[in-house]
Amino acid sequence: MKTLNNISLLEKNIEKPLIGFLAFSTALFLFFQIKVSYEHIYFNINLADALGLSGLVLGSLRFFLEKRKIPYSIPYTNLFWLASIIAFSLALFVGWIRFGSNTWAFYTKFLGWFVIIGYAMLGSLFAESFKEKGLMKMAEVLTTTVITILSVKFLFFYLIKYKIYYYPVGNLYDYFSGFAPRNTFSFQLLIVMCLQFAYLSLNPKKTVSSIGYIAFICLGIYFTYARAALGIMCFLFLLFYFLKFINLKTIFYIIGLLLLLINSGTIIDFMSGLLTSFLGVNSLNISISQTYYSYPSANQERIFSMIEGLKIWLNSPIFGGGLGSFVESMKVTKETFLTHKNFLVIHSSYIFLLAEFGLIGFSVFLMYGVQILKYLYSRIILQYKTNSLSLQGRILIGIVPVFLIMGTAHDMLFQRIFWFVFGMCIVKLSQAPSQKLD
Repeated sequence: MKTLNNISLLEKNIEKPLIGFLAFSTALFLFFQIKVSYEHIYFNINLADALGLSGLVLGSLRFFLEKRKIPYSIPYTNLFWLASIIAFSLALFVGWIRFGSNTWAFYTKFLGWFVIIGYAMLGSLFAESFKEKGLMKMAEVLTTTVITILSVKFLFFYLIKYKIYYYPVGNLYDYFSGFAPRNTFSFQLLIVMCLQFAYLSLNPKKTVSSIGYIAFICLGIYFTYARAALGIMCFLFLLFYFLKFINLKTIFYIIGLLLLLINSGTIIDFMSGLLTSFLGVNSLNISISQTYYSYPSANQERIFSMIEGLKIWLNSPIFGGGLGSFVESMKVTKETFLTHKNFLVIHSSYIFLLAEFGLIGFSVFLMYGVQILKYLYSRIILQYKTNSLSLQGRILIGIVPVFLIMGTAHDMLFQRIFWFVFGMCIVKLSQAPSQKLD
C-alpha cells in the first residue's frame, strides 16, 4: 500500500509536468531527421524518437503499476496496439523462416512500430493531462516550429538562387527536402495545416494570423512540388468549407495571400534586375534547374514497387511474404533502386501491409480503420448539424483523410507526426464540446 501511495504522489507531483515537457519537446524536434549507418545500410532516425518512445514507457508503467488505462474515445484502441504488435511479430517470424533475418526491416519496421505507438501514447497522455487548452497550445507550438523552418528554408532558397550561399543540390526546389524527403515534409505541412484550420474555426480573434500561417504553409506545400500533397491541400479547403470551419471570405484571403507569396519570387527577380542594371552588371549569374512535379525515375520506382508488392502478396496471400520480403526480393531480381543508400520502400501503405503481412495482418489494421471511420462519421454529422464539434474532432476530421489518401501512393504508415496528433485526438476529455472563443 505504501508503494502505491508513493506512486500516486509521484503521479500528482511529477507526471503532468513530465508529460508536458516530453510532448512539447517532441513538437520541436519532430521535423528533423538524421541518417545513421549500420552494416552499410542507412537508417532515418527522427530527433524526437527517444522522446516519443517515452510515451510507450509512461503508458505501460501507468497500466501495469496503477491499472490506469488511457480513456480512448475510439473503441478497441488498446486492443489494436496489442494486435498490431502481434501482427508485426508474426510478419517478422514469417520473414525469418523464408529468407532469414533482415536488419533493415527489423530496425526500421519492427522496432520502429514500437516508437510509433509511443508517439501516439505520448499524444494521448498529453491530451488527457492538459485538456483542450493544452491542445490549443500544442497547435501553436507545432505551427510556430513549421513557420520557423519554412522561413529559414525560404531565406536560404534565395541565398542559393542568387549565388550568395552555396548548397550542393541539382534542382534548387529539391532544397525543400532538406530535413526530410519532400513527400514526407509536405505530409507534415498538411497535418499542421489541419491543426491551423481547426484552431481558426474556434478562435475568430486569431483570423488574421491564422490566414497568414495557412497561406505560408500552403506556399511550403507548393514549393515541395509533391503532387499528392497539392491535391489534398485543395481537398482540405473544400472539406473545411463544407463543414463550416471556414467561410468563402477566409478562403479568398488565403488564396490571395498565397498567390502574392508565390509571385514574390518574380518581384524579387525584377528588383534584382533593376539593381544589376543600376550597378552596370550584366548578370548576377542566376541559374536554376528546371522544376518538375514528378521525375521519370520517381514514377518508375513508385509503379515498380507497387507491382512487386502485389506480386509478393499474390504469392502468399494469407501470411504475406514476411517483414522485409520486398527488400529481399530486390536482391533476387537484381533491382536495387537505392536512393541515397536507402532501400526503396513499397509506395503504398495498403500494398505494404498486404505484401508483408498478408490478409491476417492487413485485417488488423482494416478493422481498426473501420472503427476510426465510424467515429469520424459521427463527428462529421455532429459538426454539420450543430457546428459544435470539439477541437479534437475538428483536427481528426482533417488528418485522417490526409493519412488515408496520401497512403495510397506513398508509405505513410510510419509518419510520426500523424500518430502523435492522432493520439491527442482520440482521448476522452471530461469537458463539454468546444464553443467559439469570441
